[in-house]
Amino acid sequence: MLSLSQPTTTDIERAKATDLARQYELALQGSPDDELDISFMHSSFCLSGLPLRPLIDRSQTPSDSTLPAIPGRRKELPAFFRRGGSCSLSINATNLQLPISGREICTGVPWGSRSRLLVLWATTAAQQNDTNTWLEIGSIRSWLKVIGVQYCQDSINAIKDQLIRLSFARFTMLMAHGGNQFFTNDCLFESGVFEDTDLENYADNDLTNVRMPLGLKLSDKAFQRFSGRDAIPVPTQALRTIANNSMAIDLFVYMLFKLRAIPEGETFLINWKSLIGQFGNGESKSRFIKDYKASIDRAIEAMSCAAKVSVDEEGLRLHHVKPAEFRRLFVVSPSTSTTSRITRNRLVNRIMPAAIDPAKQSVLEL
Repeated sequence: MLSLSQPTTTDIERAKATDLARQYELALQGSPDDELDISFMHSSFCLSGLPLRPLIDRSQTPSDSTLPAIPGRRKELPAFFRRGGSCSLSINATNLQLPISGREICTGVPWGSRSRLLVLWATTAAQQNDTNTWLEIGSIRSWLKVIGVQYCQDSINAIKDQLIRLSFARFTMLMAHGGNQFFTNDCLFESGVFEDTDLENYADNDLTNVRMPLGLKLSDKAFQRFSGRDAIPVPTQALRTIANNSMAIDLFVYMLFKLRAIPEGETFLINWKSLIGQFGNGESKSRFIKDYKASIDRAIEAMSCAAKVSVDEEGLRLHHVKPAEFRRLFVVSPSTSTTSRITRNRLVNRIMPAAIDPAKQSVLEL
């Protein structure tokens, strides 16, 4: 009979994968010889992307649950759904009544490259400061500049729109297991401060006169996740080539997530069915490849300085990369580095205790 203290095959495999991930993270320690620029994305957003484009309601008789469109915008659906295996994810917009005018609006579901970059920014901010759940809004501009987002009026307006959508969006996960269905309701931000009539201007689609929030506070759950060990290191500079491509961002962070668990001498196949299920819209393999070939190529190119990715009839094949080669993704010129030394120290601090003395941590805790 198997003892409770005796590790199972699954436990051992999990421990090996965790140890391999630690090797990659340890490779990202600072060095007198170079500078590293590291952003972070939480693993849950690596596994399932936000909508690629706005959820335009194309029906002739829209649902009564959808509030009238904000002036200048087409009517949007109030929710986005993604299902895989025994789990389903719903991303829901929020209906609001504004306190000054009493107007009712639907903030809309976050979508596109800007929403993804803002989640990356929020996760990175939480990693840099693991004691303060209020985000420094002013850091958005410098971070976006580094990843190549032009800070013109149209770009600023798109960022403000997606930041408001993310501020009010709700994420619901349903999972069927053992004859029961479990659910969790989450939000990224639990509170925030907008100036004066900014939300009224947003309701008028007057984004030029909407200012950045004075402050946004991550929910306790989001903060714990974003600042914890499940945040995946992302090379900030590599985002430059894909910052305007939603699908490329999704594929890039997903490959980074998977890459750190591939043992030496092995490859990992991400088959087309899996990719379509996680990031597509139920289209055929041929259609998915045709529609997103440019995005796939750009995501692979962003990985190319350190990781080998091949494409075949079955899908994308990730090849094992040595930790020292993986580190090359993050090396940048000191003059262009924006990620503070605190970020790298936080990365080391969260893994060093177990790395120094793995005997102090049991297999079942990994």
